[in-house]
Amino acid sequence: MADDYQAPTIARGVYQHLLNWAGSGVGSPSQVIIVDNDPPDFADAFVVARFSGDADVPPYGLIDDATE
Repeated sequence: MADDYQAPTIARGVYQHLLNWAGSGVGSPSQVIIVDNDPPDFADAFVVARFSGDADVPPYGLIDDATE
């Protein structure tokens, strides 16, 4: 059962805050690493790697030989 903390607006707000912070003088130079199965569209320009989650469709995941 979903709760208030799983609302999509919260995730979008966190992404927006991090993008604003990293782009400001306060957050520069910084590196932010986020692992997310479904990042918001406006963060696409910053996505470095996408994994299929399907062992038959590379890249499957972060660990090359993991299949379970």
